[in-house]
Amino acid sequence: MDSDWTQGYVTEVLYTEHFFRELSPAWMNYVAVLGGCQPRPLDPGFTYMELGCGLGQTVTLLAGAHPQGRFYGVDFNPAHIDWARRYAGQAGITNVEFLERSFLDLTSQEVPECDFIVLHGVYTWVGPAVRAGIQRIIRERLKPGGLVYNSYNCLPGWAADSPLQKLVFEMARHLTGDASQRTQAALKAVEELVGAKFAYFAATPTAGKMAAKMAERNANYLAHEFLNEHWTPFYSSDVADEMANAKLSFVGSATLAENHLELLGGEDLQAKIKAQPSQRLRQLFQDLAQNQRFRRDVFVRGHAQLNRAGIQRNMESQVFGAFRDLTPVTNVAKVARGEVKFDEKAFPGLKEALGQGTWSAADLRKEMTARKLAHLDVERTLNLLAATGIALPCAVASRSPAMPATPKQIKIPLAVNRALLNRMVDTLAPGNVVSTLAGNALGIDPIFAVIMVLGQQPWKSKDELREKLVGEVKRRRIRFSKPAKEEKPLDDVARAGQFFERFWSEEAPVLHRLGVIELA
Repeated sequence: MDSDWTQGYVTEVLYTEHFFRELSPAWMNYVAVLGGCQPRPLDPGFTYMELGCGLGQTVTLLAGAHPQGRFYGVDFNPAHIDWARRYAGQAGITNVEFLERSFLDLTSQEVPECDFIVLHGVYTWVGPAVRAGIQRIIRERLKPGGLVYNSYNCLPGWAADSPLQKLVFEMARHLTGDASQRTQAALKAVEELVGAKFAYFAATPTAGKMAAKMAERNANYLAHEFLNEHWTPFYSSDVADEMANAKLSFVGSATLAENHLELLGGEDLQAKIKAQPSQRLRQLFQDLAQNQRFRRDVFVRGHAQLNRAGIQRNMESQVFGAFRDLTPVTNVAKVARGEVKFDEKAFPGLKEALGQGTWSAADLRKEMTARKLAHLDVERTLNLLAATGIALPCAVASRSPAMPATPKQIKIPLAVNRALLNRMVDTLAPGNVVSTLAGNALGIDPIFAVIMVLGQQPWKSKDELREKLVGEVKRRRIRFSKPAKEEKPLDDVARAGQFFERFWSEEAPVLHRLGVIELA
Protein backbone atom coordinates (compact mmCIF):
# COMPACT_ATOMS: atom_id res chain seq x y z
CA MET A 1 0.00 0.00 0.00
CA ASP A 2 1.24 3.53 -0.78
CA SER A 3 2.64 5.47 2.16
CA ASP A 4 1.47 8.95 3.10
CA TRP A 5 4.29 10.72 1.29
CA THR A 6 2.85 9.73 -2.10
CA GLN A 7 -0.18 12.04 -1.66
CA GLY A 8 -2.21 9.63 -3.84
CA TYR A 9 0.33 9.78 -6.68
CA VAL A 10 1.81 6.72 -8.41
CA THR A 11 5.38 6.15 -7.20
CA GLU A 12 6.01 2.41 -7.50
CA VAL A 13 6.95 2.64 -11.18
CA LEU A 14 9.00 5.36 -12.85
CA TYR A 15 7.52 7.82 -15.30
CA THR A 16 8.66 7.52 -18.92
CA GLU A 17 11.54 9.20 -20.72
CA HIS A 18 9.95 12.00 -22.71
CA PHE A 19 10.94 15.37 -24.11
CA PHE A 20 8.29 18.07 -24.63
CA ARG A 21 9.46 20.79 -27.00
CA GLU A 22 6.60 23.16 -26.11
CA LEU A 23 8.28 23.77 -22.73
CA SER A 24 11.19 25.57 -24.42
CA PRO A 25 11.73 29.19 -23.31
CA ALA A 26 11.90 30.24 -26.97
CA TRP A 27 8.55 28.54 -27.65
CA MET A 28 6.89 30.16 -24.62
CA ASN A 29 8.31 33.54 -25.60
CA TYR A 30 6.72 33.21 -29.04
CA VAL A 31 3.33 32.50 -27.43
CA ALA A 32 3.85 35.66 -25.36
CA VAL A 33 4.58 37.65 -28.53
CA LEU A 34 1.41 36.31 -30.18
CA GLY A 35 -0.56 37.22 -27.06
CA GLY A 36 0.70 40.80 -27.00
CA CYS A 37 3.07 40.40 -24.03
CA GLN A 38 6.77 40.99 -23.61
CA PRO A 39 8.94 37.89 -24.12
CA ARG A 40 11.47 37.13 -21.40
CA PRO A 41 15.07 38.07 -22.25
CA LEU A 42 17.23 34.96 -22.75
CA ASP A 43 20.57 36.79 -22.68
CA PRO A 44 22.71 37.24 -20.69
CA GLY A 45 20.86 34.66 -18.58
CA PHE A 46 17.56 33.54 -17.08
CA THR A 47 16.12 31.11 -14.53
CA TYR A 48 13.78 28.24 -15.37
CA MET A 49 12.02 25.71 -13.14
CA GLU A 50 10.03 22.58 -13.98
CA LEU A 51 7.60 21.37 -11.33
CA GLY A 52 7.08 17.61 -11.51
CA CYS A 53 10.11 17.04 -13.74
CA GLY A 54 9.82 13.23 -13.71
CA LEU A 55 13.01 11.67 -15.09
CA GLY A 56 14.26 15.15 -15.97
CA GLN A 57 14.74 14.71 -19.69
CA THR A 58 12.96 17.90 -20.74
CA VAL A 59 14.56 20.26 -18.24
CA THR A 60 18.00 18.70 -18.79
CA LEU A 61 17.91 18.98 -22.57
CA LEU A 62 16.59 22.55 -22.42
CA ALA A 63 19.48 23.39 -20.09
CA GLY A 64 21.83 21.94 -22.69
CA ALA A 65 20.19 24.07 -25.39
CA HIS A 66 20.48 27.23 -23.23
CA PRO A 67 23.91 27.17 -21.54
CA GLN A 68 23.39 30.76 -20.42
CA GLY A 69 20.34 29.81 -18.31
CA ARG A 70 19.99 28.26 -14.87
CA PHE A 71 17.54 25.36 -14.67
CA TYR A 72 15.83 23.59 -11.77
CA GLY A 73 13.86 20.35 -11.80
CA VAL A 74 11.60 19.59 -8.85
CA ASP A 75 10.01 16.22 -8.13
CA PHE A 76 9.03 14.53 -4.87
CA ASN A 77 9.88 11.01 -6.10
CA PRO A 78 13.50 10.20 -5.09
CA ALA A 79 13.76 7.58 -7.84
CA HIS A 80 12.94 10.25 -10.44
CA ILE A 81 15.49 12.67 -9.02
CA ASP A 82 18.21 10.03 -8.91
CA TRP A 83 17.54 9.13 -12.55
CA ALA A 84 17.48 12.80 -13.61
CA ARG A 85 20.80 13.57 -11.92
CA ARG A 86 22.41 10.57 -13.59
CA TYR A 87 21.03 11.58 -17.00
CA ALA A 88 22.34 15.14 -16.66
CA GLY A 89 25.69 13.84 -15.44
CA GLN A 90 26.04 11.45 -18.40
CA ALA A 91 25.28 14.31 -20.79
CA GLY A 92 27.74 16.64 -19.04
CA ILE A 93 25.05 19.28 -18.50
CA THR A 94 26.00 21.29 -15.42
CA ASN A 95 23.54 24.22 -15.45
CA VAL A 96 20.64 22.14 -14.13
CA GLU A 97 19.93 21.26 -10.50
CA PHE A 98 17.41 18.72 -9.22
CA LEU A 99 15.53 19.03 -5.94
CA GLU A 100 13.68 16.18 -4.24
CA ARG A 101 10.79 18.18 -2.83
CA SER A 102 7.03 18.05 -2.77
CA PHE A 103 5.17 21.16 -3.87
CA LEU A 104 4.07 21.60 -0.27
CA ASP A 105 7.66 21.58 1.02
CA LEU A 106 9.63 23.60 -1.54
CA THR A 107 10.77 26.84 0.07
CA SER A 108 11.54 30.19 -1.50
CA GLN A 109 15.14 29.92 -0.26
CA GLU A 110 15.86 26.85 -2.41
CA VAL A 111 15.15 28.38 -5.83
CA PRO A 112 15.77 31.95 -7.02
CA GLU A 113 13.06 33.98 -8.71
CA CYS A 114 12.24 32.46 -12.09
CA ASP A 115 11.59 33.81 -15.56
CA PHE A 116 9.85 30.57 -16.53
CA ILE A 117 7.95 27.98 -14.48
CA VAL A 118 6.52 24.95 -16.26
CA LEU A 119 4.51 21.84 -15.40
CA HIS A 120 3.42 19.26 -17.94
CA GLY A 121 0.35 17.17 -17.14
CA VAL A 122 0.94 17.40 -13.40
CA TYR A 123 -2.09 19.56 -12.66
CA THR A 124 -4.44 16.75 -13.70
CA TRP A 125 -2.77 14.21 -11.44
CA VAL A 126 -2.64 15.98 -8.07
CA GLY A 127 -5.25 16.95 -5.48
CA PRO A 128 -6.47 20.37 -4.32
CA ALA A 129 -3.87 20.77 -1.56
CA VAL A 130 -0.98 20.08 -3.95
CA ARG A 131 -2.48 22.41 -6.57
CA ALA A 132 -2.59 25.10 -3.90
CA GLY A 133 1.09 24.36 -3.29
CA ILE A 134 1.81 24.87 -6.99
CA GLN A 135 0.00 28.20 -6.90
CA ARG A 136 2.03 29.23 -3.83
CA ILE A 137 5.34 28.38 -5.53
CA ILE A 138 4.39 30.38 -8.62
CA ARG A 139 3.21 33.30 -6.50
CA GLU A 140 6.48 33.33 -4.52
CA ARG A 141 9.05 32.40 -7.19
CA LEU A 142 7.86 33.82 -10.54
CA LYS A 143 9.24 37.21 -11.50
CA PRO A 144 6.88 39.99 -12.54
CA GLY A 145 6.40 39.49 -16.27
CA GLY A 146 7.45 35.84 -15.94
CA LEU A 147 5.77 33.08 -17.95
CA VAL A 148 4.12 29.84 -16.82
CA TYR A 149 3.32 26.75 -18.92
CA ASN A 150 0.61 24.50 -17.49
CA SER A 151 -0.76 21.57 -19.49
CA TYR A 152 -3.60 19.32 -18.34
CA ASN A 153 -6.42 17.00 -19.38
CA CYS A 154 -9.47 19.12 -20.00
CA LEU A 155 -13.19 19.17 -20.57
CA PRO A 156 -15.39 18.75 -22.47
CA GLY A 157 -13.20 16.30 -24.41
CA TRP A 158 -12.71 13.98 -21.43
CA ALA A 159 -16.34 14.16 -20.28
CA ALA A 160 -17.48 11.03 -22.11
CA ASP A 161 -14.32 9.02 -21.40
CA SER A 162 -13.58 9.98 -17.78
CA PRO A 163 -15.60 7.00 -16.44
CA LEU A 164 -12.96 4.84 -18.15
CA GLN A 165 -10.27 6.26 -15.85
CA LYS A 166 -12.44 5.62 -12.80
CA LEU A 167 -13.13 2.07 -13.92
CA VAL A 168 -9.44 1.30 -14.52
CA PHE A 169 -8.45 2.95 -11.23
CA GLU A 170 -10.95 0.92 -9.18
CA MET A 171 -10.33 -2.39 -10.98
CA ALA A 172 -6.56 -2.04 -10.64
CA ARG A 173 -6.87 -1.81 -6.86
CA HIS A 174 -8.02 -5.45 -6.79
CA LEU A 175 -5.41 -6.83 -9.19
CA THR A 176 -1.91 -8.14 -8.50
CA GLY A 177 1.42 -6.92 -9.79
CA ASP A 178 3.04 -3.49 -9.88
CA ALA A 179 1.17 -0.38 -11.00
CA SER A 180 1.97 -0.81 -14.70
CA GLN A 181 0.94 -4.49 -14.69
CA ARG A 182 -2.31 -3.73 -12.87
CA THR A 183 -3.14 -0.92 -15.31
CA GLN A 184 -2.58 -3.12 -18.34
CA ALA A 185 -4.67 -5.90 -16.82
CA ALA A 186 -7.47 -3.47 -16.01
CA LEU A 187 -7.47 -2.06 -19.55
CA LYS A 188 -7.63 -5.58 -20.96
CA ALA A 189 -10.58 -6.32 -18.68
CA VAL A 190 -12.29 -3.16 -19.90
CA GLU A 191 -11.86 -4.30 -23.51
CA GLU A 192 -13.70 -7.50 -22.60
CA LEU A 193 -16.60 -5.46 -21.22
CA VAL A 194 -17.14 -3.58 -24.46
CA GLY A 195 -18.96 -6.44 -26.14
CA ALA A 196 -20.95 -7.38 -23.04
CA LYS A 197 -23.79 -4.91 -23.71
CA PHE A 198 -22.90 -2.44 -20.99
CA ALA A 199 -25.01 0.63 -21.76
CA TYR A 200 -22.10 3.00 -21.09
CA PHE A 201 -19.95 1.45 -23.83
CA ALA A 202 -22.89 1.31 -26.21
CA ALA A 203 -23.56 5.01 -25.64
CA THR A 204 -19.85 5.91 -25.65
CA PRO A 205 -18.09 3.79 -28.28
CA THR A 206 -15.02 6.03 -28.08
CA ALA A 207 -14.32 4.72 -24.57
CA GLY A 208 -13.86 1.15 -25.76
CA LYS A 209 -11.69 2.28 -28.64
CA MET A 210 -9.65 4.41 -26.27
CA ALA A 211 -9.10 1.44 -23.92
CA ALA A 212 -7.80 -0.65 -26.83
CA LYS A 213 -5.56 2.17 -28.05
CA MET A 214 -4.24 2.97 -24.58
CA ALA A 215 -3.33 -0.67 -23.94
CA GLU A 216 -0.68 -0.34 -26.67
CA ARG A 217 1.10 2.56 -24.96
CA ASN A 218 4.02 2.53 -22.53
CA ALA A 219 2.93 0.64 -19.41
CA ASN A 220 4.56 3.04 -16.96
CA TYR A 221 2.89 6.03 -18.61
CA LEU A 222 -0.48 4.28 -18.37
CA ALA A 223 -0.01 3.73 -14.64
CA HIS A 224 0.68 7.43 -14.12
CA GLU A 225 -2.28 8.43 -16.30
CA PHE A 226 -4.88 6.09 -14.80
CA LEU A 227 -3.89 5.22 -11.22
CA ASN A 228 -3.49 8.63 -9.61
CA GLU A 229 -6.04 9.02 -6.83
CA HIS A 230 -6.76 12.67 -7.60
CA TRP A 231 -6.95 12.41 -11.43
CA THR A 232 -9.11 15.33 -12.58
CA PRO A 233 -9.86 16.83 -15.99
CA PHE A 234 -10.59 20.57 -15.85
CA TYR A 235 -12.52 23.22 -17.70
CA SER A 236 -10.02 25.83 -18.85
CA SER A 237 -11.99 28.54 -17.04
CA ASP A 238 -11.47 26.75 -13.70
CA VAL A 239 -7.72 26.46 -14.27
CA ALA A 240 -7.59 30.14 -15.21
CA ASP A 241 -9.34 30.97 -11.93
CA GLU A 242 -6.83 28.91 -9.94
CA MET A 243 -3.89 30.46 -11.78
CA ALA A 244 -5.32 33.88 -10.91
CA ASN A 245 -4.52 33.01 -7.29
CA ALA A 246 -0.86 33.32 -8.33
CA LYS A 247 -1.54 36.65 -10.10
CA LEU A 248 -1.44 35.02 -13.54
CA SER A 249 -3.35 35.94 -16.68
CA PHE A 250 -3.86 33.72 -19.71
CA VAL A 251 -1.64 34.60 -22.69
CA GLY A 252 -2.14 31.87 -25.27
CA SER A 253 -1.64 28.23 -26.17
CA ALA A 254 1.62 26.37 -26.71
CA THR A 255 -0.37 24.28 -29.20
CA LEU A 256 0.33 27.00 -31.72
CA ALA A 257 -2.59 26.45 -34.11
CA GLU A 258 -5.01 27.17 -31.26
CA ASN A 259 -3.89 30.82 -31.23
CA HIS A 260 -5.42 31.30 -34.69
CA LEU A 261 -9.17 31.01 -34.55
CA GLU A 262 -9.49 31.19 -38.33
CA LEU A 263 -7.71 27.81 -38.58
CA LEU A 264 -10.11 26.05 -36.22
CA GLY A 265 -13.55 26.55 -37.75
CA GLY A 266 -15.87 28.43 -40.07
CA GLU A 267 -16.91 32.05 -39.88
CA ASP A 268 -20.06 31.38 -37.87
CA LEU A 269 -18.09 29.44 -35.22
CA GLN A 270 -15.45 32.17 -35.10
CA ALA A 271 -18.11 34.87 -34.67
CA LYS A 272 -19.74 33.03 -31.77
CA ILE A 273 -16.41 32.72 -29.96
CA LYS A 274 -15.28 36.29 -30.64
CA ALA A 275 -18.61 37.65 -29.35
CA GLN A 276 -17.93 36.43 -25.81
CA PRO A 277 -17.15 39.25 -23.36
CA SER A 278 -13.99 37.82 -21.73
CA GLN A 279 -10.90 35.80 -22.63
CA ARG A 280 -11.93 33.25 -20.01
CA LEU A 281 -15.26 32.67 -21.74
CA ARG A 282 -13.80 32.76 -25.24
CA GLN A 283 -11.39 29.97 -24.30
CA LEU A 284 -14.23 27.91 -22.84
CA PHE A 285 -16.25 28.35 -26.05
CA GLN A 286 -13.19 27.39 -28.10
CA ASP A 287 -12.81 24.19 -26.07
CA LEU A 288 -16.45 23.38 -26.71
CA ALA A 289 -15.98 24.08 -30.41
CA GLN A 290 -13.09 21.59 -30.58
CA ASN A 291 -14.25 19.13 -27.92
CA GLN A 292 -10.84 19.79 -26.37
CA ARG A 293 -9.14 16.99 -24.39
CA PHE A 294 -5.74 18.49 -23.58
CA ARG A 295 -4.55 22.05 -23.19
CA ARG A 296 -1.11 23.63 -23.13
CA ASP A 297 -1.76 27.00 -21.51
CA VAL A 298 0.76 29.81 -21.16
CA PHE A 299 0.19 32.46 -18.50
CA VAL A 300 1.96 35.71 -17.61
CA ARG A 301 2.34 37.43 -14.29
CA GLY A 302 1.16 41.02 -14.27
CA HIS A 303 1.99 42.29 -17.72
CA ALA A 304 -0.16 44.84 -19.52
CA GLN A 305 -1.24 44.25 -23.12
CA LEU A 306 1.14 45.91 -25.58
CA ASN A 307 -0.13 48.20 -28.30
CA ARG A 308 0.14 47.25 -31.97
CA ALA A 309 3.52 48.95 -32.39
CA GLY A 310 4.96 47.06 -29.42
CA ILE A 311 3.64 43.74 -30.72
CA GLN A 312 5.12 44.50 -34.15
CA ARG A 313 8.57 45.26 -32.64
CA ASN A 314 8.59 41.94 -30.82
CA MET A 315 7.47 40.06 -33.90
CA GLU A 316 10.27 41.64 -35.93
CA SER A 317 12.88 40.00 -33.70
CA GLN A 318 11.06 36.67 -33.33
CA VAL A 319 13.17 33.83 -34.77
CA PHE A 320 11.90 30.82 -36.74
CA GLY A 321 13.45 27.69 -38.20
CA ALA A 322 12.46 24.38 -39.78
CA PHE A 323 12.90 21.32 -37.55
CA ARG A 324 11.96 18.86 -40.32
CA ASP A 325 12.88 17.81 -43.82
CA LEU A 326 11.34 20.39 -46.14
CA THR A 327 11.62 18.39 -49.38
CA PRO A 328 8.07 16.95 -49.36
CA VAL A 329 6.45 20.10 -47.96
CA THR A 330 4.05 21.85 -50.33
CA ASN A 331 2.29 25.20 -50.12
CA VAL A 332 -0.88 23.46 -48.87
CA ALA A 333 -1.12 22.40 -45.20
CA LYS A 334 -3.97 20.68 -43.40
CA VAL A 335 -5.61 22.39 -40.41
CA ALA A 336 -8.71 21.69 -38.32
CA ARG A 337 -10.85 23.83 -40.63
CA GLY A 338 -9.55 22.17 -43.78
CA GLU A 339 -6.52 23.59 -45.59
CA VAL A 340 -4.34 26.66 -45.53
CA LYS A 341 -2.60 27.66 -48.74
CA PHE A 342 0.63 29.62 -48.77
CA ASP A 343 1.60 32.00 -51.56
CA GLU A 344 2.37 29.70 -54.49
CA LYS A 345 4.87 32.06 -56.10
CA ALA A 346 6.80 32.80 -52.90
CA PHE A 347 6.76 29.36 -51.32
CA PRO A 348 9.76 27.83 -53.17
CA GLY A 349 11.93 30.79 -52.15
CA LEU A 350 10.62 30.61 -48.60
CA LYS A 351 11.50 26.90 -48.39
CA GLU A 352 14.96 27.57 -49.78
CA ALA A 353 15.58 30.29 -47.20
CA LEU A 354 14.37 28.13 -44.30
CA GLY A 355 16.71 25.41 -45.55
CA GLN A 356 19.64 27.75 -44.93
CA GLY A 357 19.10 28.25 -41.20
CA THR A 358 17.08 30.24 -38.69
CA TRP A 359 15.68 33.71 -39.42
CA SER A 360 14.23 36.63 -37.56
CA ALA A 361 11.04 37.92 -39.15
CA ALA A 362 12.81 41.18 -40.04
CA ASP A 363 15.74 39.44 -41.76
CA LEU A 364 13.46 37.05 -43.62
CA ARG A 365 11.47 39.99 -44.99
CA LYS A 366 14.72 41.48 -46.33
CA GLU A 367 15.60 38.12 -47.85
CA MET A 368 12.23 37.84 -49.56
CA THR A 369 12.61 41.37 -50.92
CA ALA A 370 16.05 40.45 -52.29
CA ARG A 371 14.42 37.49 -54.00
CA LYS A 372 11.88 39.89 -55.58
CA LEU A 373 9.11 38.51 -53.38
CA ALA A 374 8.35 41.72 -51.46
CA HIS A 375 4.61 41.13 -51.84
CA LEU A 376 4.75 38.31 -49.25
CA ASP A 377 3.23 39.12 -45.83
CA VAL A 378 6.16 37.62 -43.94
CA GLU A 379 4.80 37.94 -40.38
CA ARG A 380 1.46 36.31 -41.19
CA THR A 381 3.17 33.61 -43.24
CA LEU A 382 5.57 32.79 -40.41
CA ASN A 383 2.72 32.59 -37.92
CA LEU A 384 0.86 30.18 -40.18
CA LEU A 385 4.02 28.15 -40.84
CA ALA A 386 4.43 27.81 -37.07
CA ALA A 387 0.78 26.90 -36.59
CA THR A 388 1.11 24.12 -39.17
CA GLY A 389 4.45 22.85 -37.84
CA ILE A 390 6.51 23.73 -40.92
CA ALA A 391 8.66 26.38 -39.20
CA LEU A 392 8.83 26.70 -35.43
CA PRO A 393 9.95 29.32 -32.88
CA CYS A 394 13.70 29.36 -32.27
CA ALA A 395 16.16 31.15 -29.99
CA VAL A 396 18.93 32.48 -32.25
CA ALA A 397 18.98 33.62 -35.89
CA SER A 398 21.89 32.11 -37.84
CA ARG A 399 22.59 30.82 -41.33
CA SER A 400 24.91 27.87 -41.85
CA PRO A 401 27.35 27.60 -44.75
CA ALA A 402 26.12 25.41 -47.58
CA MET A 403 26.58 21.67 -47.08
CA PRO A 404 29.61 20.40 -49.05
CA ALA A 405 28.69 18.25 -52.04
CA THR A 406 31.08 15.48 -50.94
CA PRO A 407 31.53 15.71 -47.16
CA LYS A 408 34.40 13.71 -45.64
CA GLN A 409 33.71 14.14 -41.92
CA ILE A 410 30.87 14.87 -39.48
CA LYS A 411 31.82 17.26 -36.70
CA ILE A 412 29.68 17.57 -33.57
CA PRO A 413 30.57 20.93 -31.99
CA LEU A 414 28.82 20.51 -28.61
CA ALA A 415 30.28 18.09 -26.07
CA VAL A 416 26.72 17.69 -24.77
CA ASN A 417 25.60 16.28 -28.12
CA ARG A 418 28.61 13.98 -28.37
CA ALA A 419 27.66 12.55 -24.97
CA LEU A 420 23.96 12.23 -25.89
CA LEU A 421 24.79 10.48 -29.16
CA ASN A 422 27.18 8.08 -27.44
CA ARG A 423 24.40 7.20 -25.00
CA MET A 424 22.06 6.42 -27.90
CA VAL A 425 24.71 4.29 -29.58
CA ASP A 426 25.26 2.34 -26.35
CA THR A 427 21.56 1.70 -25.72
CA LEU A 428 20.26 1.70 -29.32
CA ALA A 429 17.25 3.57 -27.94
CA PRO A 430 15.77 6.75 -29.46
CA GLY A 431 17.02 9.95 -27.88
CA ASN A 432 17.61 13.65 -28.48
CA VAL A 433 20.27 16.16 -29.35
CA VAL A 434 20.16 19.85 -28.49
CA SER A 435 20.31 22.91 -30.73
CA THR A 436 21.32 26.24 -29.23
CA LEU A 437 19.96 27.94 -32.37
CA ALA A 438 16.54 26.33 -31.96
CA GLY A 439 16.70 26.64 -28.17
CA ASN A 440 15.22 23.18 -28.22
CA ALA A 441 15.97 19.48 -28.66
CA LEU A 442 15.45 17.23 -31.67
CA GLY A 443 14.50 13.57 -31.65
CA ILE A 444 17.08 11.21 -33.17
CA ASP A 445 16.76 7.64 -34.37
CA PRO A 446 19.51 5.50 -32.81
CA ILE A 447 20.76 4.38 -36.25
CA PHE A 448 21.28 8.03 -37.17
CA ALA A 449 23.22 8.39 -33.92
CA VAL A 450 25.43 5.46 -34.97
CA ILE A 451 26.10 7.16 -38.34
CA MET A 452 27.06 10.44 -36.67
CA VAL A 453 29.37 8.81 -34.14
CA LEU A 454 31.07 6.75 -36.85
CA GLY A 455 31.27 9.81 -39.10
CA GLN A 456 33.44 11.72 -36.64
CA GLN A 457 36.37 9.80 -38.13
CA PRO A 458 37.20 11.14 -41.61
CA TRP A 459 36.33 8.99 -44.62
CA LYS A 460 37.37 9.06 -48.26
CA SER A 461 33.90 8.44 -49.72
CA LYS A 462 30.36 7.93 -48.49
CA ASP A 463 30.66 4.28 -49.51
CA GLU A 464 33.40 3.92 -46.91
CA LEU A 465 31.15 5.37 -44.20
CA ARG A 466 28.29 3.16 -45.37
CA GLU A 467 30.49 0.09 -45.00
CA LYS A 468 31.39 1.18 -41.49
CA LEU A 469 27.68 1.34 -40.66
CA VAL A 470 27.04 -2.09 -42.16
CA GLY A 471 29.97 -3.47 -40.18
CA GLU A 472 28.53 -2.02 -36.96
CA VAL A 473 25.09 -3.49 -37.74
CA LYS A 474 26.66 -6.92 -38.22
CA ARG A 475 28.98 -6.66 -35.21
CA ARG A 476 26.20 -5.67 -32.83
CA ARG A 477 23.55 -7.77 -34.57
CA ILE A 478 21.26 -4.76 -34.83
CA ARG A 479 17.76 -5.75 -35.88
CA PHE A 480 15.33 -3.48 -37.70
CA SER A 481 11.56 -3.64 -37.39
CA LYS A 482 9.68 -4.32 -40.61
CA PRO A 483 7.88 -1.26 -42.04
CA ALA A 484 4.14 -1.80 -42.27
CA LYS A 485 3.97 -0.96 -45.99
CA GLU A 486 7.04 -2.88 -47.10
CA GLU A 487 6.14 -5.21 -49.98
CA LYS A 488 9.40 -7.15 -50.17
CA PRO A 489 11.22 -7.98 -46.90
CA LEU A 490 14.75 -6.58 -46.70
CA ASP A 491 17.60 -7.98 -44.67
CA ASP A 492 19.19 -5.86 -41.97
CA VAL A 493 22.14 -4.89 -44.18
CA ALA A 494 19.78 -3.53 -46.84
CA ARG A 495 17.75 -1.76 -44.17
CA ALA A 496 20.95 -0.13 -42.85
CA GLY A 497 21.55 1.16 -46.38
CA GLN A 498 18.08 2.69 -46.42
CA PHE A 499 18.75 4.49 -43.14
CA PHE A 500 22.08 5.72 -44.48
CA GLU A 501 20.43 7.29 -47.52
CA ARG A 502 17.66 8.79 -45.37
CA PHE A 503 20.23 10.32 -43.05
CA TRP A 504 21.90 12.23 -45.86
CA SER A 505 18.74 13.22 -47.71
CA GLU A 506 16.45 14.05 -44.76
CA GLU A 507 18.25 14.24 -41.41
CA ALA A 508 21.65 15.76 -42.08
CA PRO A 509 20.28 18.96 -43.71
CA VAL A 510 18.12 19.66 -40.63
CA LEU A 511 20.92 18.96 -38.15
CA HIS A 512 23.32 21.07 -40.23
CA ARG A 513 21.11 24.15 -40.50
CA LEU A 514 20.29 24.00 -36.77
CA GLY A 515 23.96 23.83 -35.82
CA VAL A 516 23.95 20.31 -34.38
CA ILE A 517 26.54 19.03 -36.89
CA GLU A 518 29.16 20.57 -39.12
CA LEU A 519 30.33 18.90 -42.32
CA ALA A 520 33.91 19.05 -43.53
